[in-house]
This record gives sequence, structure tokens and C-alpha cells, in this order.
Amino acid sequence: MLLCPFSVIYIPPINEEEETESENQSVQTTTQVSFKQILSITNIQVICLVVFTELATLASLTTILELLLLSIKCTRIFIGFAFSVIPLFYSLMSLLVDKITQRITPKYVLLLGLLLNVISFAILIWEKLIAAYFNIEYLIIPILALIGTGQSLSLIPSMPLITQSVTELGWSANTNVYSKFDQQFQQISCSFVIGSLMSGYIYEHFEAQILFTTLCSTSQ
Repeated sequence: MLLCPFSVIYIPPINEEEETESENQSVQTTTQVSFKQILSITNIQVICLVVFTELATLASLTTILELLLLSIKCTRIFIGFAFSVIPLFYSLMSLLVDKITQRITPKYVLLLGLLLNVISFAILIWEKLIAAYFNIEYLIIPILALIGTGQSLSLIPSMPLITQSVTELGWSANTNVYSKFDQQFQQISCSFVIGSLMSGYIYEHFEAQILFTTLCSTSQ
């Protein structure tokens, strides 16, 4: 005959007032942490980086539309090139991000990504206004090959990640979100640098080829 021993478990009464006080204290600490994170210098740099990224992306899209309207003969080649090469960039970026983040401080990577966005947007404005007015826009293609509009192409898939990270940073209640945001934004900012050096060069080199073929066809 089997005997099943039973043990009596004592459950203390729940004090509702203590629970409400603890919840109020957690809410207060949550709001304090979120406001401190929002007002930090890093988040101001994030906001500036997002703004310049959106502006550079819009300028890059206008450049692509002008390029497609300029050379109708090369439209199929351009679309095929874009859809075949851009995924290759992201596969290479995902492999190189981990090695770069181990050697470079996130602050310097953030500043470098912000600087590249500002320079790229300034060069795009200079190309559209000043260079077009003086008819010397074809002389700045080698400069755009280094820090050109291809950087904006590499930023388009990263924009939802930035928006999600900023939203989580402002609204979440956990302090672990900041470390998660720092790590995620570190990878995104590294993709800014790699994308500007890789996709920018090949995209602008391809644009130079289309402009050259267009000039040759119009001159003949």
C-alpha cells in the first residue's frame, strides 16, 4: 500500500496598499530613466542622424529618378544591377560589422556615420544647385564615388530599425533597453560607414558610365 504524503503550504495575506506603493515607485523610476535617456547627448545625435538620413534618402531617390529618365536605353540594365548588387552589399556588411565593432568605439562610429550623412547631403545640394547652374556637374562624379548617394541606398532598409530603437528607448520601462539600443545602433552606424564606402563607389561608378554613354549618344 502506497502512502502519499501531503505538505501544508502557508500563503501570507496580500496587502494591496504595499502593492500599489511599489507600482507607483516603479512607474516613477521608469519615467525618470526614460527622460534621462531621451535628454542624453547620444539620443540628440540619433535624432540628427535620422533627420539627415531621411533628407539624404529623398535626395538619392530624386537622383535615381533623374538617372532613369535621362537614359531610357539603360533602364533595364540599371534595375537589374540594383537588384543583384544591393543584396550582396548587405551580406558583406553583416560579415564585416562584427569585426569592425570590436575595434572601433561606438561613439566614433556614430560621429563618423553622422559626418558622412552631412557631407553626402551637402554634396547632393551642391550638385543640384551650384554645379547645375555653372554646368560643371560632371566634374564631381569622382568625389561622389567616395561619399555619394549610394550611402542613402544602403540606409533605406536600416530606417525601420532606427525608428524602432528610438521608439523603444523613449517608451520602454526597462533599463536594459538602452544597452540593447546601443548594441543595435552600433551595428546600424557601422553599416552606414561600410555602405557609404562600398555601395556609394559602385553606384556612382555605374552612374558615371550611364552619363558617359548618354553623352556619347547625344553627341553623335
